[in-house]
Amino acid sequence: MNLTGRIGAAIVAGLVLLAVVGPLCISPEQVTYQDLERSFDPPSWAHPMGLDENGRDIFARVVYGARVSLTVGVIVVLVSATIGLLLGLLSGYVGGWLDRFIAGFWFNVFLAFPGILLAIATVAFLGASLTNLIFALCVIGWVGYARLIRAQVLKVREYDFVLAARALGASNVRILFRHILPNAIQPLIVQASLGMAGAILAEASLSFLGLGIPPPTPSWGAMLSDARTHFASGWHMTVFPAAMMTLTVLGFNLLGDGLREWLDPKQRPR
Repeated sequence: MNLTGRIGAAIVAGLVLLAVVGPLCISPEQVTYQDLERSFDPPSWAHPMGLDENGRDIFARVVYGARVSLTVGVIVVLVSATIGLLLGLLSGYVGGWLDRFIAGFWFNVFLAFPGILLAIATVAFLGASLTNLIFALCVIGWVGYARLIRAQVLKVREYDFVLAARALGASNVRILFRHILPNAIQPLIVQASLGMAGAILAEASLSFLGLGIPPPTPSWGAMLSDARTHFASGWHMTVFPAAMMTLTVLGFNLLGDGLREWLDPKQRPR
């Protein structure tokens, strides 16, 4: 893997470690404890990221927000990639009327709506909660994976080793999962890494609009929404959650670029 990919992997590993270990060292009471007499206190040794408008520790809330963001990203990517993988395999391999129905109808139906607006409408209709948020992001996320896998299957199914396996009497299930899938899944791995960044940004966007995880559970998007009217008196309320979000998205994007080069033999350095 190239240098940028290693940097991205290091950033992602650090964030995962923070999300897993951080809440074990910080009690939930520190996240919700309010000291109104010290509202908007700047960063200090006792509070490295300062206090918010309610006197809550921003560092503790950022750490718990990392767990929320990564949890949403992982679940959304796993569910969306699984649905997209299965539909893309069926559509690309079977072809015919099934391909026209899935790729020609369902893909276009979901692509006709702007993704974030569809997610906003879904959460607004179902209500703000973690489950509904994940469901809304999965609804808009599977199409990209399905289109990618379908395109790969359409290419791989015409290779000589697939035609040879079919001529030798191999079943369609064996051909699909033994020969086609291993040679078509590499782009999906890269897309999943980049999709983590998109899912985290989408979760933050919905939380910023008040359609994410309800309080008092901390979320980076909700923290930025609370801080937008207090920038003059509490600049740290905006800077630290925004910096963590930027670092997270940057890490996954760098990791995705590194995986793209590492998994592609044509781009892999000798």
